[in-house]
Amino acid sequence: MTELRLLGPVEPRGADGRQYALGPPRQRCVLAVLAMSAGRPVMVETLIRNVWRDEPTDAARDVLYTYVSRLRRV
Repeated sequence: MTELRLLGPVEPRGADGRQYALGPPRQRCVLAVLAMSAGRPVMVETLIRNVWRDEPTDAARDVLYTYVSRLRRV
């Protein structure tokens, strides 16, 4: 079983205590938003709003897709 710590730095740990690398801060934020919405669908616009706050770039959607792809490989 994997444990995901959300208070403080976002850190997933395996059953053996090994910590997984999650990449840059915004990628960690994507995982935190998804984890806090476990079992419920999260719209792309919601993720962009939560991760980029009031400063989404034109490339935010493409970057978000990249982050999700990378997180799936963790």
